[in-house]
Amino acid sequence: MALVEIRRFYGPEEAQVAASMLRANGIGVLIQNEQLGMTDFLVRNAVGGFRLWVPEDDKDLAESLLPPIEAPRPEPAAPARDRQALNWGLGLRGLLFGR
Repeated sequence: MALVEIRRFYGPEEAQVAASMLRANGIGVLIQNEQLGMTDFLVRNAVGGFRLWVPEDDKDLAESLLPPIEAPRPEPAAPARDRQALNWGLGLRGLLFGR
């Protein structure tokens, strides 16, 4: 029986919750990099996060049980003059107070 990757998560908590939901519905789940990824956040980035694998036969059911992935919306950037004023203010504070 072949396994297929259905999701990747950055945090171990998200991967565990998703795996628990799939297991509760009778789907076998493997979380790749679970132990290695929890050793250090740099290692977590290097190995590509936590990967959820399920049997190929259960792929469609597993994907239908998990909520869709939504990309985070970036916040609008501050206008350039506001950033410049902030930089001047921080620089002045550093000169006056030594921080």
